[in-house]
Amino acid sequence: MKKSLFIKLLLGQLLTLSVVQFSYAQADNPSESEETRVQITPVTVVKAVSKTLQATTSVRGQIETATKPNIAAKVDAEVSDIYLTEGDSVKQGQILAALDDEAFIIDKEVANADITYLTVLIENEQRLLKRNQDLFNKKMISQAILDDSETLLKQSNAQLLSAKAKLRKAIYKLSHTKIISPINGIVQTRLVSKGDYVKTGDNLYFIISTDDIYARLYFPETVAEHIMLNMPTTLMRQQNGQMNKVNGSIERIRPMLAKGNRALHALVKFPNTHQWKIGTSIQAQVVLTQHENAITVPKQALVRRPKGLVVYKVIANSNKAVEQIVTTGLTKNDTIEILSGLALNDVVVLDGAAWLTDGAIIDIVEP
Repeated sequence: MKKSLFIKLLLGQLLTLSVVQFSYAQADNPSESEETRVQITPVTVVKAVSKTLQATTSVRGQIETATKPNIAAKVDAEVSDIYLTEGDSVKQGQILAALDDEAFIIDKEVANADITYLTVLIENEQRLLKRNQDLFNKKMISQAILDDSETLLKQSNAQLLSAKAKLRKAIYKLSHTKIISPINGIVQTRLVSKGDYVKTGDNLYFIISTDDIYARLYFPETVAEHIMLNMPTTLMRQQNGQMNKVNGSIERIRPMLAKGNRALHALVKFPNTHQWKIGTSIQAQVVLTQHENAITVPKQALVRRPKGLVVYKVIANSNKAVEQIVTTGLTKNDTIEILSGLALNDVVVLDGAAWLTDGAIIDIVEP
């Protein structure tokens, strides 16, 4: 009797549980006639804007000077005085050193004396020739005597020309006993001392120009064909804890690549406002091309799909985004140029673009 009652109660509980589970199943699984719920994706959007984009390349280089003469002796003489030494600033025309000029002063005096002697001699021979011409016309002397007078006068004139040339040579040598700087600059090296005897061609000073400064840049072979004259260039160098910059442009380009490293050498003229020293290493950023008024969007807005790069363009006055294939151009940092597929001020999806499909329903939210 008790066993039979227990079985009936158990069967009742099982039946009740089955009904409850059936009710829950009906609540979780609506019938096929009900509409399927539409998926809405929250996104942020951005407008396509106009910017100026540049394609640049960074290379290394160094500061050089176009004028760095070795000052050599032009006469043989002893060094009598030294006026400037290494590190001294020098102006064009300033005397660097002096050579003993006594011998050249004597040569000048001798040449002047010869000129004076020959001038007097020529005047006398001119009078003699005139007198002999008169006598010859009177048939009082022979032709030979007249010819001798003319020959002597020509010889004396030739000797006078030689004496004047010797004088010019003496003056020339005397002028080069003063070693003069041909440029404005700084003395890099002094190669002689007082008392040294120097010969023609011996180096005396090495001077670096501070006026004709330029940067030599080394471009790899891969970009050599893109380098042209007048390309804007920014030169940079870390100095005193900060990055100093100066703008210039490419003025000269070597026609051949260097044999060793196959680099193209280009020279950039710039104002040396930061007083960079000759031989200083620098970095340079060269503008290869520049696109004005380029239509741009953040790179994050682009999504790669099987058909190519796309953006999701927001249809005006709707909550729908359509897939738009685009072609791209220059990039700078997080910005990319759109060459085709978008117009200025078109609105595209930014955050959430990777989760969308063509015609997706979106909910635009604040970034």
